[in-house]
Amino acid sequence: MSLKPGANSRGAWQLGLAAKDIPKNKTKGAYLLLGDESPDKELTAWLSQLDFLAVQASYRLPITSLAHVVFPSPTWAGREGTFVSMDGRLAKSQRVLQPEVGRLTDGEIFIKLAQKLGHNLAQEGKHG
Repeated sequence: MSLKPGANSRGAWQLGLAAKDIPKNKTKGAYLLLGDESPDKELTAWLSQLDFLAVQASYRLPITSLAHVVFPSPTWAGREGTFVSMDGRLAKSQRVLQPEVGRLTDGEIFIKLAQKLGHNLAQEGKHG
């Protein structure tokens, strides 16, 4: 879910992953992929009431203390790929620091979680 209007959440909003669109009365769990921004007080209060909260973050944030599971994510300096800029343009980034040994990329974390849930994202991505 995206925490717009923060700079790091623009792409998520364009993908339809906006926090404002969550059916809060029906949701029992959530998975947050965070940059360096934290949810506002209203969203944090709602997240604290969920039966299950998983947070993937590069930094220790107030919301990580509420999570049942925390997945450590590389910082922006240890990532490479594409991102959506503040003005909505797709841009490339290059890694400037090597991540800690054993630290998984965001994509690797998603693939491993999907495998635990019975999906093979690596294989599915190759065929459509």
